[in-house]
Parts: sequence; C-alpha cells; structure tokens
Amino acid sequence: MALVGAVIVFVVGFVQLHTVYVLEHRGEVVTATLLDVKNGKRARITVSYTTREGEPLTAKIRYDTIRERGDTIRVVYDPQKPSRVDVPDGFSYWVPGMVLGLGVVLCVAALVMALWRGGPSNQARPEVSPYPW
Repeated sequence: MALVGAVIVFVVGFVQLHTVYVLEHRGEVVTATLLDVKNGKRARITVSYTTREGEPLTAKIRYDTIRERGDTIRVVYDPQKPSRVDVPDGFSYWVPGMVLGLGVVLCVAALVMALWRGGPSNQARPEVSPYPW
C-alpha cells in the first residue's frame, strides 16, 4: 500500500515540478483582471486574461496578496497550453520538492515493510488446540 501511495505522490510531485518549470522557462507574461477573490486560509482568485494570440481565458489560481475585484495583475501562461497559468512571482520549487520528498519517504517505508522479517507473512497461522491434551 505504501508503494502505491509513493507512486501517486511521485506523479503529483512530477506534475507540479513540470508546471513550474514550463511556466518559468517558456511562459508568456500578460495582464489579467481579477473577476473573483476568495480570501482566507485557501485564498484563490479568478482571473480573466487574453493570450498573445487573442484568445480570452479565465482561470483560478492561488494568490497570497489581498486584492480586490477589478484589480489587474500580471500572470504567466504556457503558450502551448494556455489554461496552465500562475503568477510570475510565485515560481517556487519548494512545494514540488516537498511532495517528491514525501514520495521518497513512502518508498523507503514500503521497502522496509517488504524486507521486515518479523512482520506479517503470507503463511497460515498454526492451529493451536484450546484443550491441553
């Protein structure tokens, strides 16, 4: 079970890492207008932006700074997949690194459990009679 969890965590971490890398290296920066702002513990904003090719899009992204509806901010999007968008000052490899680190921990846990000799086995338990004779 730990191995399955490790694979899932690795995939999620790799997708996050790929997204940050792509936006940082081939992203296009454009101006976006805030359509909706949700502050709080899980702050999110909904932005409307137009790609350099003229395609209007909207997206929900995490954003820490408190803003108001109607404000404009800069966003970066992937020209090959315009729905992939983030704030340009938000590039951080910290979160994907932590997710991948969790995957490593789960892999080690799976390896330890697989090699642990004193742990549960697939052998049937010996039958013990409840009677002393």
